[in-house]
Amino acid sequence: MNSKLGQIALAVTLFIIGASLLMPSVGINLSPLMFLAAGLALCFTFGARRKTWALVAGTYLMWYALNRSWDIAAGFFAIRVSFWMSSLFVFTACMLLAMAWLKGREALILPASLLAWFGVYAFTLEARLPLPGFESLFVAVGLGFATAYLLARGRIGKWALYAGAGFVAAGGSMIFNSMMLGWGRFAAAAALIALSVLIVVKALSGGRKPRQ
Repeated sequence: MNSKLGQIALAVTLFIIGASLLMPSVGINLSPLMFLAAGLALCFTFGARRKTWALVAGTYLMWYALNRSWDIAAGFFAIRVSFWMSSLFVFTACMLLAMAWLKGREALILPASLLAWFGVYAFTLEARLPLPGFESLFVAVGLGFATAYLLARGRIGKWALYAGAGFVAAGGSMIFNSMMLGWGRFAAAAALIALSVLIVVKALSGGRKPRQ
């Protein structure tokens, strides 16, 4: 099975490289596909023979190829957004998780989970999403700890879950405080008033006793 995977990967790589060499003659730039094909071939090599160097090289070749392809497409459609930083975190996290699961290096689960959520946080910055900046980083760290606890399936202590809850609570409180300076103040006031009304209604309805 491993030899078949290697042969298929080699065939796909050679085909894409050959097609890429022909494309410049018709004015099409497919050079990123050559890096993508090489990255896929190296990842197949890791899957077949568990060679760490193949996974590392293949991961970053695919990362470069996909980001370069996006830049080419974004330039064509006049989109001025790139995702080099966020995708670097995500690709590195996927690489570490593959090493953790396929090579039994469970200590890599925590950094992989943190890097994955750092990637999500970096994506919100690169995409210029209207989200709280520094406060969201605390939430991302907390979700990273919680994700590591879930992925490890009991091989990481509950301290990771408690740390994640602490970071999420800290980030959430900071986001709430920042929202209180704007429209969130009115939402909080409405929620508190509604809660007080419910408490009064429940107290009045439950406090009456039937007459004997």
